[in-house]
Amino acid sequence: MAAAANGTGQPRRSAAAVIAISAVLAAALGGAALTLRHGSVQAADEVERSKEEFEKMVRMKRQIEEIRKGAPRAPAAEKPGEDLLQLLAAKARQAGIPQNMLTITRNPDRKEGGWKETAYTVTLRSQTKDSSVARPAVVDFIGTVERERPSVKAKNLSLNFSGSDLTSVTLTLSVFQRVTETAPPGRNP
Repeated sequence: MAAAANGTGQPRRSAAAVIAISAVLAAALGGAALTLRHGSVQAADEVERSKEEFEKMVRMKRQIEEIRKGAPRAPAAEKPGEDLLQLLAAKARQAGIPQNMLTITRNPDRKEGGWKETAYTVTLRSQTKDSSVARPAVVDFIGTVERERPSVKAKNLSLNFSGSDLTSVTLTLSVFQRVTETAPPGRNP
């Protein structure tokens, strides 16, 4: 108490506080260093894994290119004037879609730039609330058409579900053909 009375206790408390703060800061810096070291080890592992995956991807890409070179080519396009209405109706029957639910309409051709689009709207709609179309039948229909005619692409797909089956389906199947400009008769280009 005598030290406290003459003021010598204050420097001791200050020194102890500085030492305690220094110890806390040293522990914090040590923890931060360990955390950063651990993060750098993880980052190095990620870099190695990424390099391995990249090399694997390059090998797979080469294999795919070799397979594509050996694969038979798909037909470029249908003959001009060939209509897909008959094909679509046949593929719908093949997929097990009831004919009384199927409506196929040909849309007007659209020309944009150097391309001509011939589109067909396919509508599957149940006549009663109790009838529906199984999803696998619709998937088979679209897949079969696109596999058999690679130039036909499905777009604008609208599905209405009733449980796991479909009550109505509307989709557009389009064929895109490059339009070649021809000179009018009697003129040389």
